[in-house]
Amino acid sequence: MSTARLEDVAINYRSVGEGRDIVLVHGLATNHAFWQIGVLLPLAREHRVTIFDLRGHGYSGMPSGGYTSRDMANDLHGLFDHLKIPRADLIGHSFGGVILLHFAIMYPERVASLTLVDTRLRILQPTNFPADWPQGERVLKKLAELGLSPPEGEKEAGLWLLEELASPKWRKARRKLEGTQLSIPFGSWNSSNRTAERWLKLLHNTTARQDFANPAGLTVEKLHIIKQPTFLICGEHSPTISTFTRLQEYLPHCKTAIVPGAGHFYPLTRPETFVDLVRQFLWEVGHQERRGHTRFSVQIPSVLRENLTQCSTGTTVNVSRKGLLLESPRQIAEGSILEVTLMGPEMQTIALKGKVVRMGKKDENGTYRIGIELFTEGERFHLWEKSLPY
Repeated sequence: MSTARLEDVAINYRSVGEGRDIVLVHGLATNHAFWQIGVLLPLAREHRVTIFDLRGHGYSGMPSGGYTSRDMANDLHGLFDHLKIPRADLIGHSFGGVILLHFAIMYPERVASLTLVDTRLRILQPTNFPADWPQGERVLKKLAELGLSPPEGEKEAGLWLLEELASPKWRKARRKLEGTQLSIPFGSWNSSNRTAERWLKLLHNTTARQDFANPAGLTVEKLHIIKQPTFLICGEHSPTISTFTRLQEYLPHCKTAIVPGAGHFYPLTRPETFVDLVRQFLWEVGHQERRGHTRFSVQIPSVLRENLTQCSTGTTVNVSRKGLLLESPRQIAEGSILEVTLMGPEMQTIALKGKVVRMGKKDENGTYRIGIELFTEGERFHLWEKSLPY
């Protein structure tokens, strides 16, 4: 491990592999070792992968304050400069995902893509009641069997559970949770006793507890600033499922995946599944960049007109700066000049012109896929460019 000495904190980090940069950001109460088991090395076969300890975690420094997502986003920026990383694909678990959202808003030029893994945003999900968890009754029953019961009305049940289980008196109980949907960071894989002791020290001797709850200027309006390709992943039984659902309203072009049967810590308990999902997304991002433009899967109702006569209705399958891929019930000859009016509810209705460059065969639903190359001149096209999510 190496150390980056930033303005007010020393950050412990490790970089492995060569190639396009990936930076992994762990969540609260854990450390860089969260990624070591089954995640770091598989990704490092094709990339330079950097893992590090957040301030107050692992072997990084523990200043008395500075634990908001904005503070930690600035730490990440300092680490980028230290390692001379111009731009990276970013992956963040839990609170690590909040840090990455803040980072993408503050330093968009350093972000190639975002993968947000089981992230809870308080601006979208202000409370964390056990009763709201998927399979909450079963979870509470399991905790009760171990002698744990969240206080009535506890709004931060996840944080409460992490603090409780960090206590030495619960060492045997937390070992029983390893490998289950209730797995927690204090496992045998990361020097559990030291990690638990450091977590308690952080909560009791710094401003961390208050800072974690502080949005630090992150608002739902600012989420619209994020234009990079984004991937949201959530466990089927995760307590962050509400954020996962609501984030899709503010990042409408993001890719999503739910890990069946998984809880919150599936990158640790289901690393092969997690790595497969991440690899596929990163391949898609790289492929889009190699093609010279970004393409997004998005369904927008459209009207197609040929020679000023209404031809048919359709639905976009992919959109980009250079063209459209649409589905339509009518066959149109290659080379035809079309006017395409897009009818999206969150954008102005925009009429564009383009040429049919590919005409697919009729599928089992009786529709054709039509590839259209857009004409790139004119005010309408520039309005289209501004409406795209990148």
